[in-house]
Amino acid sequence: MEIRQAIIEDVDDIFLLLKKYHLNSIAQEDKLDGFVTTNMTKEEMN
Repeated sequence: MEIRQAIIEDVDDIFLLLKKYHLNSIAQEDKLDGFVTTNMTKEEMN
């Protein structure tokens, strides 16, 4: 695994992770492991 500061080219992948782990996208039983509560658009990430 590589750990580094995000760059603009990472926005698409970050957006996909945000959608995947958002509160509205995961099953009830998976919520015990944590979730994202804030939705953002790609434009807000730029």
